[in-house]
Amino acid sequence: MTVSDLQELQRNSKRNADEIASLNQTINAQAKLIEEFKRGAGSQSLGNASDTSALKSKIDEQNNKIEKLESQISTLKRSSESGANANDVSNLKREISSTQSDLKSLKSTVDSLSNRIK
Repeated sequence: MTVSDLQELQRNSKRNADEIASLNQTINAQAKLIEEFKRGAGSQSLGNASDTSALKSKIDEQNNKIEKLESQISTLKRSSESGANANDVSNLKREISSTQSDLKSLKSTVDSLSNRIK
């Protein structure tokens, strides 16, 4: 082995050490990004849980409206026997149908969000 061979080995060793240091920096940067991503994904799922909770509240509210409308229809049906306006009954039926459609749409959205959270 000559002096030039030893010098070449030293240069290669230095290059390899520099490359290892560079790779370590890349690994550390990627690890930080992964941690940030995990934190971001965690907070996003918390947001989805909040959205789901809000939608469930909206569904409960819609259910209450439906119950009130059904009660009003029952009252109108009873009073229709004593001459109530048929248009009022038709309007309430349309309103209930619309509210039920809204409720089904909300339920579908809640189910979709729940599946994403899982």
